[in-house]
Amino acid sequence: MSISRRRALRVVPAVAATSLTTGLRAQPLGDARLMQGPMLGAVYPDRVHVWGRASDAYELSVAVSLHEDMRDMRVAGRVAVGPGSDYTGVVVATGLRPDSRYHYRVFLDGKEDDEWRKRPPLTFRTVPETGKARRFRVAFGSCARYSEDPQQPIWEGVAALQPDLFYERPVG
Repeated sequence: MSISRRRALRVVPAVAATSLTTGLRAQPLGDARLMQGPMLGAVYPDRVHVWGRASDAYELSVAVSLHEDMRDMRVAGRVAVGPGSDYTGVVVATGLRPDSRYHYRVFLDGKEDDEWRKRPPLTFRTVPETGKARRFRVAFGSCARYSEDPQQPIWEGVAALQPDLFYERPVG
């Protein structure tokens, strides 16, 4: 069978592109990774919103505990993420107690990202019930450049104050 050069130049790139794309997606993309986040959003007396971006399509879930060792950890919320959401999602962790400090971890398809597993759990505090007042501390920061200098003394000072809320002003 003979094929003209012109026809080959039209057909071969299309076949190659289809094969390449199919081959790439057929291969696992590696371990599940939390690419961005977790980032806390709205906090209520009985729930909290946690945003994250995954490395691929997964179920993003948040497990909470009242204990730092996570001994009574329970999954409090989950959401599916994929290409339609740019692999991002907001988990609404529910069933929480008002005015309580929680420790939490984020999971992708029930597994924790290797990098996050090495760290202690993150924390948040739910707000008091409506109508009940509570004092709280807020800390502000900017221009951390953590990747260039991960041992910045300012973070020790912020941690020592144990703020209820930390706002880092993004620059750029």
